[in-house]
Amino acid sequence: MTPAPDENLTALLLRSISGSPAAAAEGGQDYDWGAPHIFQSEQMDKLRALAAQAAKRLTTAMEALQVPMTIKPLPVTLVYSQKLSAAAPAFYVTLTDEAGQPAGMMEVGAETALGWVGSLLGSPGASGAADRALSDLESSLLMDVVATVVKEFAIALRPGKAEMLRHSRELLTALPSLGSGAEEYCRFSFAGDARSDTPAVSFVLACRLLNNLVGASEGKKRTPEEVRKDMLAVATLADVGGSVCIGSAVASMREIMGLTAGDVLVLDKAAGEPVDLMVKDKIVANGDMVACDGQKGIRIRVRHT
Repeated sequence: MTPAPDENLTALLLRSISGSPAAAAEGGQDYDWGAPHIFQSEQMDKLRALAAQAAKRLTTAMEALQVPMTIKPLPVTLVYSQKLSAAAPAFYVTLTDEAGQPAGMMEVGAETALGWVGSLLGSPGASGAADRALSDLESSLLMDVVATVVKEFAIALRPGKAEMLRHSRELLTALPSLGSGAEEYCRFSFAGDARSDTPAVSFVLACRLLNNLVGASEGKKRTPEEVRKDMLAVATLADVGGSVCIGSAVASMREIMGLTAGDVLVLDKAAGEPVDLMVKDKIVANGDMVACDGQKGIRIRVRHT
């Protein structure tokens, strides 16, 4: 057997099979195990283009509502539902798809929401503290704006398909729970000012809704065991170094240093006893020493699994 030509690759595959995160190869980039990687780079580019279209539609819609804002798209990111967190006071509205299945949520920063309400009431800038409670009138006005924003965002994703997203009529002040912790979501964030990088509005959508939009196939969800089997199938194609152990002996350092030509070191195996085939210090088979075309070899008797 020949030594492994790429020991880093072998180690990477073996660590992946065991379920442990692999270290980045020298000169490579760390793999972010805390974020989904469901979409390829060109598909992420399509999502960024959709976000840019949405920003234009939202800017026009806000002007029509007499709530002037220059909406700017921020980087599109992927996140697991368990990683979602609330960094600042905000209002939330849950979303469903055309079939009525949970689709994600819309998040509006409290400061932005109060600014909208203030503009509609004719008193922009007089909204009060960001964490204050809304009156019934303010809540109703905010929901009207939310309805418009959700509609325009859905049309930007799928022209003529405003029903792609439906929103609840309940305004939440706590981050809602979205599915299982391992579900994959895409976050579209928008700033409310061309000079700002602080999200004013965000849409967090289940990635399954975006597959057709970016040309990705949803495919069948695979279990962790199926993934490990696939990784094992790849790992078995890698070359690994093997050695043959004919026996071992225990001696003092003085005895070892005193060995000279012609001395005999007695091993713990009897003559004719099978030798061990070793891979990474583990016995994988037993067999007999043979000669093959002038080379030493081992005829396998027993293979260990």
